[in-house]
Parts: sequence; C-alpha cells; structure tokens
Amino acid sequence: MARSLEDDTLANLEEVVRLLQETHGSPRHGNKDDPLDELVYIILSNRTRQEAAQDGFEVLLQTFGSWSSAEAEAYLVSLPGVSKKVAKCVLMYSLGRSVLPVHVHVHRVAARLGLPAKRRRDTSQDATEGAVPKELRYSFHVNALAHGREYCRASRLRCGVCCVRERCATYRGEKRSSDEEMSTAIDLFAGAGGFSLGVEQAVFDVAAAVEFDPIHAATHHINFPLCKTMCERVEEVEGSRMLEAANIAGGAPDLVIGGPPCQGSRAPLPARSGEGGTCGSLGADEWGG
Repeated sequence: MARSLEDDTLANLEEVVRLLQETHGSPRHGNKDDPLDELVYIILSNRTRQEAAQDGFEVLLQTFGSWSSAEAEAYLVSLPGVSKKVAKCVLMYSLGRSVLPVHVHVHRVAARLGLPAKRRRDTSQDATEGAVPKELRYSFHVNALAHGREYCRASRLRCGVCCVRERCATYRGEKRSSDEEMSTAIDLFAGAGGFSLGVEQAVFDVAAAVEFDPIHAATHHINFPLCKTMCERVEEVEGSRMLEAANIAGGAPDLVIGGPPCQGSRAPLPARSGEGGTCGSLGADEWGG
C-alpha cells in the first residue's frame, strides 16, 4: 500500500525529533518540577513581576490534579501576567501534560522545517502544536529550543553542521505556502544592522540592505550573511536593483526600514546621503507604487 503524505510527514518528524534529542539531550532549560515554582520561574524569565501571579496560587495547587489540560490552561491564563505560552510551559514541564509551548526558537525551527507555522509566533500556537503528535511534543519542544539557540538562529545560521538539515524544507529549498513564508524587508542606511536585527526578531526576512560606509556595510554582511548588503549611497540605488538584490520578482517588499542620519543636528559628520541631502527624496515610485 502506498504511503500517504501524512505518513511521510510523521516519519520525517519522528526522525527530526530523534536527531534533535541525540544532539541536545532534551535539556530542562532550568525549568522546575513543582507547578508553583515553574510558574514563578517562567514569569520571571519573561521579565514579569513575580507579584503578578500571587493571587490564586493556593487554588492552583489544590485543584490542578483533577483538571483537564484545557481547564488548567484556561485558569492559568486568567491570572495576571500569565500568557498562553507560559501556561503551556507549566502544564508541560511541571504537570507532564502533552502540550507544546511554541517559544520563539521553537516557532523558527518549526517554520523552517516546513511544519504549519504562521508569520507570527503567537498566531502559530494551535497550528504548530496540532502538527506534532502528543508523544513527541516534550522532546520536540526542549530540543528545538536548544537547536534554535545554537544552530537554527534568526541570523548567522549554522546549516552546515545542523543535524536535521537533510530533513529541513528550508535547507532543501522547498517552498512553503504564502501564509507560512516570512515577510520580506529591505533596510536602508543599514549601518551594522540594529534595525535589521529588530525586524528579523519580529519574523521578517531582511533580504537586502544598503549602507554607504564600507566598514558598516562589511559589519552588516558579517551579522547577516544571508542578506544582500549593498555598499552604495541610497539615492544612487534604483528600487529595481534593490528588489533584484532581495530576490523579489514583480512586487514590492513587505517592509522598508531605515535610519537616515539627521544632518541638521550632526553637521560635523560626513553626509551619508551626498551633497544636497537627498534623504527625503525617496518616494513610492522607487518601488513601483
């Protein structure tokens, strides 16, 4: 009998989980066994004040055991400062429930592997969790978290030494649906990449950047090796060339960002936009708008 696409996807995922576990050893990431300790730990790790979760702790400890995962999650998210991800961490780490918290690193790894994932982590929770069988969720979470931090990073990926690269849709060059693709951004006056890093962490793919200063441009290229960094003056680069560099055909980027220098208050600095100051001359026509 021919194998279905669903069977192939599950077999691939099982092998990915095995390889990740073999590489990372299912680390605990400092998480606690006691539900109360875990709740405080997660809240603190998210830079939320510990006092925000004090109300209801006694009820939590007395009644948790008899609740379903859905009931326990609903109660946890009703507490001040407790998000859906935090609630699922408590359920998984402390109570042994078969849930999958979609952390930012887990979201990145899942999306690149080709699992169902939307552009934003918070809107991917149900789709990504539903795609991973219950018996694989704990192992996938802890090992994908470690993998995202060390190998499958937001920038400067280490695909060459990735243990699951042969089973990764992104590495193999397979296209995902438009709903799962990252939005594309172009960074103008890019500098060393501060803005690029920010929008990348917001799940944008910074595909091209323009920076006139050669040292800054070289630094940007080191920080973002997959981005096409153009060492030129912004006003001298046509929009069509930027689109070509970003590999955008017949359209426009989802986002254009830039940090042009304020020449009026920084007169002693060399003008990065040329003699006459053309920072304000870029218009929608550059992008075919």
